[in-house]
Amino acid sequence: MKYDILVVAIGSENNTFNTPGVEEHAHFLKELLDARRIRSAISDAFESAMIPSQTPEEIKRLLHFVVVGGGPTGVEFAAEVELQTYKNNNNNNLNFSSSLQILFEKIYNIIFHV
Repeated sequence: MKYDILVVAIGSENNTFNTPGVEEHAHFLKELLDARRIRSAISDAFESAMIPSQTPEEIKRLLHFVVVGGGPTGVEFAAEVELQTYKNNNNNNLNFSSSLQILFEKIYNIIFHV
């Protein structure tokens, strides 16, 4: 297919799929700055979870990630969080098995759960 201009439009507004709590607590992923904020928040969570005085309950809270949106961005993001968890387990000889990801599609079906 020939074309003069390719336009990739991801939309101008985030869709929360009317999931309670998403608007107040979520990190939305639209721009590079958003990705950097998310990376920083996840990195901070892993670093905090590695503090020896953390209780198992606090570690579980820190490493609880919920991904809302079962499109390409949500699926790829969930896979990257899982990869980061795996790397942290292996590199630090720690058990982050309490990390949890739930991936929702817009009709609220759970399609991925670790």
